[in-house]
Amino acid sequence: PEPKSTSSDVIVVGCGPAGLALAAAMGRQGLSVTVVGPDAPFTNNYGVWYDEFEELGLAHTLEHVYDRARIWIDDNDDAAGRVLDRTYAQVDRKALREELIAQCLSSGNVSYVNALVDTIKPETSDESGMETGRSVVIMDDVPAGGNDDDEATSSTPAKPEPCVANVICMATGHNRELLKYEEGPPPGWQTAYGIEIRLN
Repeated sequence: PEPKSTSSDVIVVGCGPAGLALAAAMGRQGLSVTVVGPDAPFTNNYGVWYDEFEELGLAHTLEHVYDRARIWIDDNDDAAGRVLDRTYAQVDRKALREELIAQCLSSGNVSYVNALVDTIKPETSDESGMETGRSVVIMDDVPAGGNDDDEATSSTPAKPEPCVANVICMATGHNRELLKYEEGPPPGWQTAYGIEIRLN
């Protein structure tokens, strides 16, 4: 649902698996949470340890379970590869997204804004001009499909109202445009690349 107020305890930026899971967990703890991000399906191909998803109550969101998955790490591995001694699984992206959204809704404390975050800045008091300790999130609409003429029509939705929260949680993966570090180079990040081959 859309926010009933522009103020919440926490704003989660990003609505992938991490953002939605985080929002649902905080909502269950009674915190008011606003999730900000594009309303889009999960596109990554997620591989997980079965026991971890089972412990989270998410085993029903798995598409394939592999009791004896094989891996090849380098040229020293033979053609048979190495057999994992831990059950591996492939996530059903649609099922996981639907489950996490359902958890957010069932908490009764999570709202959603279909928008892109433009700026995060400290909130200041209207009277004193001093910072309040809270943060303001300024947003832009998610770009709509179509040509430039379509985007210029009067039907273009109004820019979302800024939201304010005590805590901002960044769950945007490797997209760190909104993060600033006090000193030193930004920390590294990890990603993975693979090919999914389906055999009959």
